[in-house]
Amino acid sequence: ALEEHLETLCMSWDQQLQNVLERLQVAIPVGLAVGAGLTPEYRQSHTPEEAAEDMQMVLIRPKDAALCLHLRLVDVAARRLKLVVLHQGEPLWLSDVLPVLESLGLRVMGERSYELPLATGMSSLHEFQGSWPEGLEVPQLERLHEVMLACLQGYAPVDGFNRLALVAGLQVDQIQVFRAYAYYQQQLGWVPGPATVADLLVQHPESVHSLWQRFESRWQQQTATSVSDQEVSWILYLATVSSRTADTVLRRYATLIDATVRCNYALNPQGVLAFKLAPLRIAGVPRPCPRHEIYVYAHEFSGVHLRFGAIARGGIRWSDRQDDFRTEILGLVKAQQVKNAVIVPVGAKGGFVLHDHQHRLTVNSDAWRAAGVAAYESFMAALLSLTDNQRDGQVVPVPGLLRHDGDDSYLVVAADKGTATFSDRANRISETHGFWLGDAFASGGRYGYDHKVMGITARGAYLSLQRHLWTLGRQDEAFSCIGIGDMSGDVFGNGMLLAPQMRLLAAFNHAHIFIDPEPEVGRAYAERQRLFALPRSGWNDYDTACLSSGGAIYARTEKLIEVSPQARAILDLPAGPLSPDALIQGLLRAPVDVIWNGGIGTYVKSAQESHADAGDHGNDALRVNGAELRARIVCEGGNLGMTQRGRVEFALAGGLCHTDFIDNSAGVDCSDREVNIKIALQSLVQRGSLSLDARNTLLASLQDGVAHRVLSDNRQQALLLSVAVAQQPARHNEFADFITFLEHEAGLDRELEGLPDARSWTVRVAREQWLTRPELAVLLAYAKNDLKMRLTELNLADDPACRDDLLRAFPAGLCTPYREVLMQHPLRHALVGTELANDFIHKLGITSLQRLQQRAGVTLADQVRAFVRVREVFELDELWAELMSDHSLPREDFGRMADQSMRYARLAVLWWTGEDDLVLSTADLDAIAQFWSTEAAATVANCPEHLMRRFGRLVCGERLLEIARLVQLEQRPVPDVVQAYTEVDELMGFTRLLQRMHERTVTNPWQAHANEAYVEQWRDLHRQLCARHLSGQAVLPVSALVEWQGLCSRLQVTDYQEAGLYAVLTQKLHRLMHLPSSA
Repeated sequence: ALEEHLETLCMSWDQQLQNVLERLQVAIPVGLAVGAGLTPEYRQSHTPEEAAEDMQMVLIRPKDAALCLHLRLVDVAARRLKLVVLHQGEPLWLSDVLPVLESLGLRVMGERSYELPLATGMSSLHEFQGSWPEGLEVPQLERLHEVMLACLQGYAPVDGFNRLALVAGLQVDQIQVFRAYAYYQQQLGWVPGPATVADLLVQHPESVHSLWQRFESRWQQQTATSVSDQEVSWILYLATVSSRTADTVLRRYATLIDATVRCNYALNPQGVLAFKLAPLRIAGVPRPCPRHEIYVYAHEFSGVHLRFGAIARGGIRWSDRQDDFRTEILGLVKAQQVKNAVIVPVGAKGGFVLHDHQHRLTVNSDAWRAAGVAAYESFMAALLSLTDNQRDGQVVPVPGLLRHDGDDSYLVVAADKGTATFSDRANRISETHGFWLGDAFASGGRYGYDHKVMGITARGAYLSLQRHLWTLGRQDEAFSCIGIGDMSGDVFGNGMLLAPQMRLLAAFNHAHIFIDPEPEVGRAYAERQRLFALPRSGWNDYDTACLSSGGAIYARTEKLIEVSPQARAILDLPAGPLSPDALIQGLLRAPVDVIWNGGIGTYVKSAQESHADAGDHGNDALRVNGAELRARIVCEGGNLGMTQRGRVEFALAGGLCHTDFIDNSAGVDCSDREVNIKIALQSLVQRGSLSLDARNTLLASLQDGVAHRVLSDNRQQALLLSVAVAQQPARHNEFADFITFLEHEAGLDRELEGLPDARSWTVRVAREQWLTRPELAVLLAYAKNDLKMRLTELNLADDPACRDDLLRAFPAGLCTPYREVLMQHPLRHALVGTELANDFIHKLGITSLQRLQQRAGVTLADQVRAFVRVREVFELDELWAELMSDHSLPREDFGRMADQSMRYARLAVLWWTGEDDLVLSTADLDAIAQFWSTEAAATVANCPEHLMRRFGRLVCGERLLEIARLVQLEQRPVPDVVQAYTEVDELMGFTRLLQRMHERTVTNPWQAHANEAYVEQWRDLHRQLCARHLSGQAVLPVSALVEWQGLCSRLQVTDYQEAGLYAVLTQKLHRLMHLPSSA
């Protein structure tokens, strides 16, 4: 040993290194001189043994590994270590490495770096001297290698969760699960935040083991006994946790794990984790609570997709709200849920944010856009990784994916902010996955309908604007406008081109403020056209030569803006220089006809709300209250421009507005119709009966037909809201009852939807402040969604009376050549339910569902079949088309006729619900009407001559149907039955009694049932008396007739409406009818 020691002392440092390498059996490449290129500084600070360790790391590293490291224990007792990092190429930045070490709990006391010559070029060797945390054993340090590499190579974030590798022995992908759940909790608005959550987990490593076992066992086939044992152990452990905060955090993890119904962790997700959750199982989730939710977490981005049902649709937004993007998406999906009332799917919305951990991306740079595209594509793939497929109409689960929920194969997406051009990318991913929807997965794209080219959303919103202008009697006049957005935008740009007579006085977007106080209408319109055609144009591209005197374009970055006297006068702006935010506030408060919102942001709230309630921190400085607006009309082409309470406040102050989900519903309506056409034709494409090129040509040819269907929905919804507003003074109690009905039957939440509670409603009624258009829009959407759901469950596509309503979902150009294909549509039951629900409410009124359901003993299916018959026989489609196209009608007459059309159609439906065996055609009705003065009834209602036929028949509908029934029962000629019916009615006054009954105020369902019972009894009595008359008998004995007529005469001079009155009348008539003929 002494000789060996002396021999070593006589060796050079290189020779000693050679001996150590040989002893370690490290193969030295031929031609490589051991120790060559090592600097004197390295030799002086390293023993040959240490150098051999470094050399071994160099020689055995994979050729493609740019980074490798090893750990050298210096003093175990003092917890001292040296971490050696080899990096191919330039030296590492200390600012990149030190945070990684600190995130692992290591304390760094020093660093030295060296250059090493390698065959592949120069490399840098970094040595970090430090210590590890107290309480860690040496074996636990083995995890340092994996976590550090992941962080330094950019595969994992640098945060406190990395310590779980050391204290709990977790691998990088396991840590990512805990990190993902923590950031999801942040998106739910739960506290504490992720950093504190990480600290608490590190303090409770046993809980981490238990939680991981809970998570892992959920995705393995565990026996009930093993799961039960785990739960007992978990409860016992929680009892030992002394910190309330820690207890809350740990319980939340357990809740989220249990609420996760699908997860791609076991499918090797390549760093992109996707969790499908059941939010209804999670206490404390912000309202409204979606039915399905997918949360995606990756190092580069995170995203969320919320759905309110199995068949749901909505856009995918590229958000910039790192800390609360789910709040943004939840607000959007809330609007989407009610917006989707006109289509088959319920509401859905998704969004994602980029994680720029090292702040290296500049917004709007090429790198930023590339990162966004990559994140979007990964997000789409992650969503599909948890979604079932279909083959030949059968659901096919994802291979290897354990499911804790039922089949779920319908997933469609659409464009939104930041993703307008991404649909083709999504569809390529869909096709790569072999997803059954193919390029129907993302609407739009190369082989879909381009909403900007069609201008469909703006055209739908413009119909709302036209309805408001009609209400003011201004539909044919020029109007002044303030705009939110710019000409490059779809909804704003198209909207500004729909009305050449528009006087655009001012507008603003995120960058500029445009003011043109006295625009030359024709010249300004032409310049707007030019900007719309100019890609990515802004207000700074507007030709200032086209501005009127005093007009200007200002950057929102300016400190102060001196507005011209002309602009100040016409817009009534505050005096003196204004900041850009103050100027925008002034524009929002300007006395103009219209505010057209085609931009992004929430600019109006109510006085009772805080800016935080608006959920749009970026616009807090310029937001105003609804009552401060002096515009006559607000049209919301963009989403969330106003809070719901802000809309109501504006409307109560006399303003006209609907909601965003009414005004801009055309976009989602168009997208859904496109998807449904693609789904219908997909079977033909797959069988080779229709080539893809032919399908694309056909799809393009149907564009105008699709637009016609879509805009019809917008037109009818705007009209229905106007009619409902006109009904309020006389029927406000009916609408108040309907709110209660929707609370019990459709899950309506008054507070969430900004509807008045009982106390505030009492105050408003006393002030004659009825329900406003925004509030009625909510009732309309809930009524449609509830009815749509009920009808879909009835499978009416198999009902001969209703199945043809399927064709109403498609443009006429598709229905004739592809009728049989459409009739086999995979969504046919939902399509029929949706079309019937929309038409039912459009033609019978918002509260019709409740009013019809108040009738006892009939089913919803019976009522819908009766509606279909009434719609056909009374030609309601044609009547409403004529009514809506007649712009010559005075507003008062139009409103009255629309209201009466709904009322008499409801009465006809009620009648036919109990007489479903009556077979009657329009021709039969016309034959009866020849002998009945229907035109006279229409004349009384001030009906124009060209509407008299259809409107008159509807007004007299109950009587015409009664006559038809009598003709069938008595087998007598129509003229004889009409004469008998008329003479009996004149003698007995049944029509006046029925009219009085129909006008009776109903305050509860029991009164409604009583009314229906009386009406049915009187109809039956009328029939019996008609049968007597037709057989030649006296209707009543003379004394009985005199007694009855006297009673009716006294009734005409009283307003008494109690139920007892009608009970007495019914009983009296029964008695009189059974008197002997000699009486």
